[in-house]
Amino acid sequence: MIIVHTESNAFTAINWEEIAAIETIENKIDERLEIFATRIYTYENIYYSPLSVERFLNAICQLGGATYRGRVSAARRILRLKRRAPLLIGYAPTSIIALPLPKITKKGVIYLFIPHRFPYKITLVDSTTVKILVNHSVSLSISLSERTFKKRLTQVKVLEQFVKLIEEDI
Repeated sequence: MIIVHTESNAFTAINWEEIAAIETIENKIDERLEIFATRIYTYENIYYSPLSVERFLNAICQLGGATYRGRVSAARRILRLKRRAPLLIGYAPTSIIALPLPKITKKGVIYLFIPHRFPYKITLVDSTTVKILVNHSVSLSISLSERTFKKRLTQVKVLEQFVKLIEEDI
């Protein structure tokens, strides 16, 4: 469980497995959100955290006995990537892969939480923008071409396959 804030600034606890996406908040957009650094989307609600995206992900990773940096390092080595590697969170059968994606504003990052099935609707806006429907009322725009986005999803599938191979050996 992770402690987060609701829109009315009350505290609540959510299960990390319910998270659909998280993103960096650009505080200049909404002054009442100045104390928050991260917006958390679940399939039902929106929450906030004063932690940076990296620290928020680190808190989630530590629930499973690992660190954010350790998970990123492992994914980079497995996938042979230098940056923006998908992040494996949790352990089977509840593992989720968090895929880092660039925000349309180029400031900050969006992490799309991908369970074993891909539950999101994807729409191509133009040649450099993809829109992802996260839940019934929220869509996020990312600054990637459809081709690059599909390549990133392939990286997620490769990481999933690697995890399945390890699970079979255990």
